[in-house]
Amino acid sequence: MAMLRTSYELKKKIPPIWSGGPVCVSDWPGAPKQVIVAATDSAVCVSDALSGTMLHTIEMGSNVTSVTTRPLAHNGGYHVISASMNRRVLVTSLGSDFASTTPVKAIKCPAGFVMSLCCDSTGTFLAMGTTVAKLLVIDIEKGYFTHNLTGHTGIVSPVVFHPDSSHPCVAASSADNIIRYWDLSNNTHIAMSTHQSTVVSLAFTPNGAYLVSSSIDNIIAIWNLRTTNPVAVIPSENAIHSLTVLPKLWFDPTVWTSPPAKSCSQVILGAGDQGGFKGWSLEDGQLLWSDVSPVVPPTYLALRYSTALEKLFLATHEQDIIILNKKLKPESRLVGNRGEIIDLVWLNPTDYRPNDTVVVVTNTDKVQLLDLVTYQTTMLEGHTAVVMCAAVDPKGNSLATGGKDNTIRVWDLHTLNCIHVVDGHTNAVTAIGWTSPIAFFSASSDTTLKSWMIVKEKGGVVNVVTKGTVKAHDKDINSIAIAPNGMVATGSQDKSVKLWSSKLEPVGSLIGHKRGVWSVEFSPVDQVVASASADGTIRIWAVSTRICVRVLEHHGAPVLKSHFLTKGMQLICSGNDGLLRLWSLKSTECIASYDGHTEKVWALTVGGDGKTLVSGGADATIVIWNDNTEVVERAKKEEENASILKLQALNNFLYTNQHIKALELSLELNHKLKTLEILEAIIDWEVFPCVEKLEAVLLQLSAPNLMKLLGFLRDWNTSAKRCDVAQAVLYCLLRWYDVNKFVGLASPQARLTIEALISYTERHYNRMCLQQQSCCLLDYALTTLGLPSDILQVNTSTTPSAPKLSSS
Repeated sequence: MAMLRTSYELKKKIPPIWSGGPVCVSDWPGAPKQVIVAATDSAVCVSDALSGTMLHTIEMGSNVTSVTTRPLAHNGGYHVISASMNRRVLVTSLGSDFASTTPVKAIKCPAGFVMSLCCDSTGTFLAMGTTVAKLLVIDIEKGYFTHNLTGHTGIVSPVVFHPDSSHPCVAASSADNIIRYWDLSNNTHIAMSTHQSTVVSLAFTPNGAYLVSSSIDNIIAIWNLRTTNPVAVIPSENAIHSLTVLPKLWFDPTVWTSPPAKSCSQVILGAGDQGGFKGWSLEDGQLLWSDVSPVVPPTYLALRYSTALEKLFLATHEQDIIILNKKLKPESRLVGNRGEIIDLVWLNPTDYRPNDTVVVVTNTDKVQLLDLVTYQTTMLEGHTAVVMCAAVDPKGNSLATGGKDNTIRVWDLHTLNCIHVVDGHTNAVTAIGWTSPIAFFSASSDTTLKSWMIVKEKGGVVNVVTKGTVKAHDKDINSIAIAPNGMVATGSQDKSVKLWSSKLEPVGSLIGHKRGVWSVEFSPVDQVVASASADGTIRIWAVSTRICVRVLEHHGAPVLKSHFLTKGMQLICSGNDGLLRLWSLKSTECIASYDGHTEKVWALTVGGDGKTLVSGGADATIVIWNDNTEVVERAKKEEENASILKLQALNNFLYTNQHIKALELSLELNHKLKTLEILEAIIDWEVFPCVEKLEAVLLQLSAPNLMKLLGFLRDWNTSAKRCDVAQAVLYCLLRWYDVNKFVGLASPQARLTIEALISYTERHYNRMCLQQQSCCLLDYALTTLGLPSDILQVNTSTTPSAPKLSSS
């Protein structure tokens, strides 16, 4: 019998690392790791430059306007420098192990917002371009402004330092389309003007002899810094948003589309609008290379080069970062922001796909293949509108995707090529399910269910033909499930689940949900089907009788996806509340819930026979969960065994009157009743004070055990039967313990515990005062009436005497 799963642990969370704002790549060869620093709205994400794994998040409090990095020579780490709309520039330290972040300083911009940042090659000075036409330079270590440079008009951006630290110069431009080259040694500048529109990028050549600029006027200008005259003006045909200059020797010799001249030693690379990724000779402006690949995104926002990694990083308008090699070919792709994740499909390893992979469907026209070992992403491009669903054939060789372009595309997972484009639906394709490697069903917002077959026609042409169509529901169809015997189930917004034969003949309807059905799935073992609905329930239906046999209440939150686990004995689901819940179908109880998302979880897939879960949702985050039931059960068993041994040791201590060891062990085991028994055995109620023996025991308690004891006293103090023990222990603690002992316990929980002790102690004190007053009143009444003093005397031979109340 399969072991029921009871626990999943969060293995990895893949959140957005860039949302289209400013981005930079560290370029310090001495550091142990290079990072990408990128903005995600009001936060800065620091990620590994090669894998894209998020390392840290730095909250800024408002929208981020610029980011850069600064090396730390003493430990090989970085300072991340970021500016935001709250006029604050934050310097944050990343240690050499990148394990934590430490705020170093916050710099308040004296005027306007900071829109551009740049560090010099030594990391000593930071240049800041502002919105009030000022260029500020600050000494980061000493923390004071060294230059306040005026003369610009409007927003000062971009800003770039000269690569030679012995030549303290900085170039900047602003809204007047003029580039100003500042000499920081004498606060003078030279104005260079040839552009007719805003300058968007500046780059020095590696030797610092030339400055290259680009503008949205589709012009690239090369400036000789000795004469400050333009050496060449190159028409770029489209706006170039980002520039870099690299030696020609860096490139693979086979990369050029036009052979460079012999005099060419440096190459200008520019990236911009409409797929504008090109390379020109610095010496004569000759176009050497142009990217004509149809699958490259049409617009680039930033181009960065890392000397330490010897790689180029292209940031696209689709919020992806493409890493290029020396052949200018994509080596890998880091997805900055996947957007809302709609569907996930598990792909098992094959000969040509060695790792577990997940098909990720987001609110874009591209399909992503995410490798769960390397976390690299491959894109499948072909749809012309948002992709809505995906499904893999039983053998894992073909993938079918459907979208809002009303088409179904079939992909060969070996070559990753689209091999079929299927038309037939009149509205968005919302669900697909395979019955065999050559047959599948599709459902659409046009309320129809279609059956398709991949056939080989005359002449050996392979085509996809429809074998049948039926109007299945009255509203949009959200889900399709295929049973092992070929039966088909569909779930719709019309609140119903319908069953169909493999020939699209109606078998029956399952009515009972109060809102739309988002997900349906057949059990892999039993003849039942599970349906998840927006009414907050999961219903288990018997296929033969079409009767609901189980109802799982999802605490009122709409259920968006569900899957069977453990040979149909359990079910995992995701909902609108951002939680995953694990259910036992036998008891209809929720075994556990898992919190890994901040918004609704649309997508959930199961792999490795239930050992791995992958979830995704509206928060653009993918979360990978691993089954750790065996680890948890083993730890629980070991803990139980250890507890049994300790309990036996506790009984031995009690038997031999070793109260100090017994009390310590009882508190360690969190055994409230045993602790009470030990304290009652120690306290001698026949003498006053009754706690002389108790003091020696309590003074040896450790701080954690003292905190546990206070918690026990709080509970006992609320009971009339046990408050005497609580008050005796409190008396001893307050009499003999140093006040610093209690100060060391300061915590929110300790404060609540002491407040509860004070409240009930005051109640007991008031009760005792009233009782004392009543006794005194009774004595007075008896004396006044002249009654004999022994009128209320109790026969001590049959009843034990009660302790006398102290008049004090």
